[in-house]
Amino acid sequence: MKPILILLPATVYILLTLIFVRKLVFREISDALVKAHLVIFAFIAVSTEFLSLLQALSFPGVLVAWLLFLLVCFVAVILLIYQRNHNLSSALIRKFTPLTAILVGAIAFLLAATFATAIVYPTNNWDSMTYHMPRVVHWISNNNISFFTTAITRQNYQMPLAEFAIMHLQILTGFDLYANLVQWVSFLVLICLGCVTAAELGLNNRQQRISAIVIATLPMAILQASSTQNDLVVSSFVMSFGLFMLRIGKNLSAVDVLLAAISLGLALLTKGTAYLYCAAIGTSLATYVLLKYRSDRARFLKATVALSFVVFVAFALNAGHLSRNYKLYGHPLSTEGENYMNTDMSASALLANITRNCALHLGIPSDRINYYLERAMQVALGSQLNNSKTTWPGTSFRIFWSRHEDLAGNVIHMLIALLSVVLLPILWRQKHHRRAAWYAIGIMFSSVLYCWVLKWQPWASRLHTPLFAMAAPLLAMTITAKTGRIGKRISHGIVLCMVFYSLIFVCANKSRPLVSTHWYGKDRMKLYFVNRPSLFQDYRNAINVVREAAPQEVGMYLDVDDWEYPFWAFAQRTLNNGIAMTFRHVGVNNISRAIEEDTSLPVFVIATKGIDSWKHVLKYTSVYTSSSVSVFKKSVHNNVIPAGDGDNI
Repeated sequence: MKPILILLPATVYILLTLIFVRKLVFREISDALVKAHLVIFAFIAVSTEFLSLLQALSFPGVLVAWLLFLLVCFVAVILLIYQRNHNLSSALIRKFTPLTAILVGAIAFLLAATFATAIVYPTNNWDSMTYHMPRVVHWISNNNISFFTTAITRQNYQMPLAEFAIMHLQILTGFDLYANLVQWVSFLVLICLGCVTAAELGLNNRQQRISAIVIATLPMAILQASSTQNDLVVSSFVMSFGLFMLRIGKNLSAVDVLLAAISLGLALLTKGTAYLYCAAIGTSLATYVLLKYRSDRARFLKATVALSFVVFVAFALNAGHLSRNYKLYGHPLSTEGENYMNTDMSASALLANITRNCALHLGIPSDRINYYLERAMQVALGSQLNNSKTTWPGTSFRIFWSRHEDLAGNVIHMLIALLSVVLLPILWRQKHHRRAAWYAIGIMFSSVLYCWVLKWQPWASRLHTPLFAMAAPLLAMTITAKTGRIGKRISHGIVLCMVFYSLIFVCANKSRPLVSTHWYGKDRMKLYFVNRPSLFQDYRNAINVVREAAPQEVGMYLDVDDWEYPFWAFAQRTLNNGIAMTFRHVGVNNISRAIEEDTSLPVFVIATKGIDSWKHVLKYTSVYTSSSVSVFKKSVHNNVIPAGDGDNI
């Protein structure tokens, strides 16, 4: 019966949406869903920290927390219905134009198709296998979210909110069937944000719908909507932060200030890039707010206090994770983030990085054209093309087209975005679009700050998702810039091109193709290995060797980017007498080894690399060897390590 408990968070979403909705119209429902999304993730963040302190991150603890939350929401709905006296006006049924029908139908299809993909496929993304999902099962095994000894340090220091949500679903339902839905729900909310933010910027109904379709047809968003990455999750919070900062600029409402604070806090707790994006968009819109009230001392002071409150609450939401990082690394963001940062901060390096990051989205399904574009970039950038101080180690610049969630670009959206830059001076001259101009400045500042701080990476296009999402209303303005019959036909043609182009990614996802027999009637375990099929047999054989002895704990000797989660997934499928098999990292040589409290050696160790350098190698005998995985069994009777040896486990 546990899988049915997915209805618990789903019901909470519905009840919270009913609490926030004021009119039964699409824009109001979208706005209410955005607020419900923020409240639920704030609940997840706070309840996870609280349950962790009580060592209660288990099925009873999480179930009780959600039931109490559900009860509060249910009582609130009853009270609000009584107060409103059932007086919710409705305008859901209205005459749709052909374009509106196409847009709504396209969005519905994209959501339905990505939902189906998220359910029929298990998580199989590389990062999900190495750190997104492994950290979830370690937390569940430990009953807390404290840092642990691991060879893959990202499992500790990376921002954890998306994985907190996955953990709640996994504890409630017992397995990872619904893990991909965290991103899918964020995709839905992001589409709603496209419509709501466009309305906030004063765009008309047609532009609002186009803004929503711009986000719905983003190739990278479509590909990630069925994964356990976190780029859509962070995008939903970054964009909602921008939305409520816009509202603060219009009216210093306490509710909007609080929602802006929650949005900022959740964004920072989800992904490190949010620090750059939120700093830029926040600075731009905060400047607009302060300039607006500069002539009124009382309101200026009130605005200053409100903005300070936003920052304070945001960091309060992050206090738990920041303190854990500080305790281990001596820095609230860890010291490992330095690996991602540029060491050449010159103007020429910045210009090259801007150009190279834009080029990630210019690849098309023509190797010849991509080659000529790449050659042109080599001529234009010269030595900056692969500057080691601004390029991820071991990579080099290339222009390519891909249907993979780590590499796909957004070529149509990128071309429209480049045209949108021309709009900025026009917006600045129009007083009624002044807020839109400040919003556009914030997005441009976000883009420049990202390129100035972070190294270029071949897989960085997914990190740009918040930028494309925030820019959707501006892209909608660009698409509809021409008026008259010809202008409308051009805009309709662009929108249809975006819709049809997006079908390639929704139907032929490289990792999780929906239009395929790949998933039908096959062992679900094989689907974890779609991106690395050669590992499947070796991982299964290794677990089968260990399973025969039915150990409760198995050691893992892994490298910094090895696939860990499939071992846990296999172990869950091969329980012995109801006893779950858990795993613990051994032979760890990074800073996290200082956390190790268990000084015993496990009977079995699964290794994905050679263990010759491990201090305890002589205590083990090989019982299984393959090209990618080996299994070792302890060959001594004494299971206690002499004093002083624990640091090298």
